[in-house]
Amino acid sequence: MPSPRKRRVVDDSSSSDTDAEPTVSQRRIVSPRKRQRIALDEDDEVDTAPPKKPLTFLPDEILFTVLENVAIPDLLDLRRLNKAFREEIDTRILYHHIQRTEFIGYLGCSDYPLFENLSPKEHQDFAFVRARFDRLEEVESGQAKWDAESALFRIEPQWFTALEAIGGRAEPDDPYWEHAVECLWNFFKEETALQERIKHYEGWKFTFGHVEDCMIDLRRQRYRAALDPNDKRDLGLRWRMDNLPQLYGKETWSRVACAFSDIEEEEQRAGQVIMLLRKEAAMSRRQHNQLRSIAEARKHMHKETEHLDTLFKKWQENLLGLPSLSLERLKDTAVESLDSVDPNPVTWSAQTLAKVQDSLKRWDGQRNVIKQMTSFLDATNAVAELPEDAFNGDGLSDDD
Repeated sequence: MPSPRKRRVVDDSSSSDTDAEPTVSQRRIVSPRKRQRIALDEDDEVDTAPPKKPLTFLPDEILFTVLENVAIPDLLDLRRLNKAFREEIDTRILYHHIQRTEFIGYLGCSDYPLFENLSPKEHQDFAFVRARFDRLEEVESGQAKWDAESALFRIEPQWFTALEAIGGRAEPDDPYWEHAVECLWNFFKEETALQERIKHYEGWKFTFGHVEDCMIDLRRQRYRAALDPNDKRDLGLRWRMDNLPQLYGKETWSRVACAFSDIEEEEQRAGQVIMLLRKEAAMSRRQHNQLRSIAEARKHMHKETEHLDTLFKKWQENLLGLPSLSLERLKDTAVESLDSVDPNPVTWSAQTLAKVQDSLKRWDGQRNVIKQMTSFLDATNAVAELPEDAFNGDGLSDDD
């Protein structure tokens, strides 16, 4: 009787067969009838994945809430996706952004004849006219509140205070339209066009700055489009614009005479102001409050310095009979005069901010000594200003 047939194992890793017990990864059973290999390898593909579940969709309310936090330049692209997004952006999202908008009008730089006698702080408070959203125009009954075609912005009361401080006067009883300026607001389109330019010219050389060149380029395009080609004055402005400095690092071969360079000067000033306002708008409320608190602390530091300097001058006059020498020459050079730094902390560079913080740190470390000096000088001056007959023979005043 023939012996039972041994199970044969095909080992792909060796050229010869082996009778050794195969491993799991080597185990392949050969069917004697069909000569087919049946895969028992644990690595063989077996379709054991669960059936796919249908995709879940977020409710419209959640998607619309997300739209409120989307960056402004991306809204116009999302607006083209579907009808629901377009209607939502044109109504509620636009109304959401209008309520958060601050309208800022700029009256001119400090070297204008009207402002030449103003201090930097007075010019800062008066030249920037800030207005916040007040309301939309009334709509007919049955319409949504965002169906209005115009929005009204109200000037902040602080500006009227600054106006009165420099001798101006406003008539609050006059109708509002006598003090209003009509503006066309294409904020979404303008910001989207600017961001497209910034992306397009990324990596290019620049004349003033990457973002500033793109902003000036867009401003020139909008300004040129508003000129009338049949108007002689507008043709002169177009010629001046053709001779403005080239942007994106290009060489400028022709320049206008100094007598016609006013438009170039205005463009540079406008560019500086717009870049400043964009920097301020990009700051978070926390960063803005920190800068304001540093500016207020610096203002308080200089106020205490001036008070101490006044007491020191009076002390010299009363007791030493010396001329009124000031403590200014004794102050730390890091503590500059109050007007040596722009009153708006948003304009401060990183070096200026670090210098101001260092001055405040030194001042805070000497606060106790300064208080003692102030108390001593104040008491000494009070005694020195008393008349000679105010004391009796014991050295006490008659009131004691």
